[in-house]
Amino acid sequence: MLVAREEKKLKREGVRRKRSSRRATSKAFDGRWVRTCLAGWGGVVVVKEGPVAQGPDHGARGRDQRLGGCVHRLQRRDQAARWVGHTRTGRLGLVVTWVEVGRWAGSTGFSGNGTCHEAQPITRSPAPANAAIGVQGLALQAVTVSPLVALSSSPSPICWGTMRLLLVCRSLPAWLIGWSSRVCGRQPGARCGSSWHQPKGYPAGLQVYNSLTRSKEPLVLAEPAIASWYSCGPTVYDQAHLGHASSYVRFDILRRILTKTFGIDVIMVMVITDIDDKIIQRANELNISPTVLSCFYEEDFKQDMACLKVLPPTVYLRVTDNIPQIVTFIERIIHNGHAYSTSTGNVYFDVQSIGSQYGKFVGICADTAGETTAGDKRHIRDFALWKASKPNEPSWISPWGKGRPGWHIECSTIASSVFGNKLDIHSGGIDLAFPHHENEIAQCEAYHQCEQWGNYFLHSGHLHLKGSEEKMSKSLKNYITIKNFLEKFSANQFRMFCLLSKYRSAVEYSDASMAEAGNLLHSISAFIDDASAYVRGQLMCPSVDETLLWERLNATKVNVQAAFADDFDTPGATDSIMNLVHHGNRQLQAVTKEGDYPRSPAVFGAIISYIERFLDVVGISLGQSQ
Repeated sequence: MLVAREEKKLKREGVRRKRSSRRATSKAFDGRWVRTCLAGWGGVVVVKEGPVAQGPDHGARGRDQRLGGCVHRLQRRDQAARWVGHTRTGRLGLVVTWVEVGRWAGSTGFSGNGTCHEAQPITRSPAPANAAIGVQGLALQAVTVSPLVALSSSPSPICWGTMRLLLVCRSLPAWLIGWSSRVCGRQPGARCGSSWHQPKGYPAGLQVYNSLTRSKEPLVLAEPAIASWYSCGPTVYDQAHLGHASSYVRFDILRRILTKTFGIDVIMVMVITDIDDKIIQRANELNISPTVLSCFYEEDFKQDMACLKVLPPTVYLRVTDNIPQIVTFIERIIHNGHAYSTSTGNVYFDVQSIGSQYGKFVGICADTAGETTAGDKRHIRDFALWKASKPNEPSWISPWGKGRPGWHIECSTIASSVFGNKLDIHSGGIDLAFPHHENEIAQCEAYHQCEQWGNYFLHSGHLHLKGSEEKMSKSLKNYITIKNFLEKFSANQFRMFCLLSKYRSAVEYSDASMAEAGNLLHSISAFIDDASAYVRGQLMCPSVDETLLWERLNATKVNVQAAFADDFDTPGATDSIMNLVHHGNRQLQAVTKEGDYPRSPAVFGAIISYIERFLDVVGISLGQSQ
């Protein structure tokens, strides 16, 4: 009876919401109203609508719907009038993504165990990108062709269960749902580009979270105790901000841990993007040469990294110093049948030519049948390798005429020129996973004619200002420059702030969070001062529990090593250090009366030595001012 009553209630709610949703649909594109539909199991549609928050807290969550044993969770975000959302669903449920056409695309990836990955930003384009989701062979796409569900062909039998859900969603917006018959023939839970093979080589002694598999994998290197590492560098057209600092400091910590804890020599290459649309635009605004602008901000970036104590890469390589290599790289891709030139002098990568190898991060298939495109490229997902020159822009001679490289090709060329057809580690911010890293992989595997070029992709989470879910970025005008930050706080404080969260998680920045980091540094420094005074005989204490302290020290060493080996768990390692400091402070109880107290300086000396060694590993120097 309770179940029947609940179903009737949900159906009545669905009808009321469905009727009222028509009023919101007309306002959906102005960034103020959001209308989303969540399809429940058994054909029940729950419509969620309402105004997007305009204040500092842009988050909003819909309630869970438990229908037929499936749990559906709806989450949405306001993104400065450009909104993006995703739904989370349990096993056997349906995932629906909604997008704003041409600005953001829902790149939700769904695996058979109920794991749903967040939507990623897509650069502006004349048509939306697709979101392919493997749910019992079903694929959902962002389309603009019809207000109804578009079926390009009959679904396979395995899709009939989820077909009922689509048929009740006819009122979804025109740009929401499409049907991909290509995915319908795939096994349940299958995903485009999902093939990954653990490399053969030398285990490094730790596990890392690999974005290619969305799981932790043992880190296996091609050479013993040597890691090849390619890092995406800055586009140098303005000052670096804390969003950049967060990514580079976090990966600097990881690099130091690999070197100083696991004994791995890291060969790191970083590219400096010194020719780009943003550089040209900013140079025109300032009425200076793009070369002068990029050189100035390249040095500015390096100075900021030095102030943050980020180790420089083994080598910096500029895009403009590698134009001949980029041209040769493109020629090879064309020769291998994976790119084409046009009559206007552009060169595009042919995404369809690599089939299911495309879509390693977001599950997007290479099939573009039925999709329209603009310009001179063949398919909507094809991307530029070489751009024909425009008036008053820097250009270089090529077999296709004067022009300049596309964005993605620079990283593929430079990484391949140093490391060849195998790369151990590739790093960058999570916003670069798609399309930048996706296209990098496609280019390299097309060039080298291999199935797996990069073995491990590590992505750092965004830095947000407190009260906002927007990442810190120049385009949103919500950034704090590194120079302005260092006028108020120290590099040590920022590094401790980074240690308190996992490198791949989003982190919220505020004065309070920086104060917390400063307090932890002060606690460690004060303990080391007191313990050093005790070792020198300048601090008198009652008898200490030396056995307990030795046990705590040994346990801390084990816990820190285990935390570092578990995908660089710096919060866990830092907690272990602070626990050791706590136990040490409990034993350092000063006395006012002189007496013949037994002393245990050795254990405190060992604790001091270990804590200082830990701080050195993560790049913190307490000798510098806080």
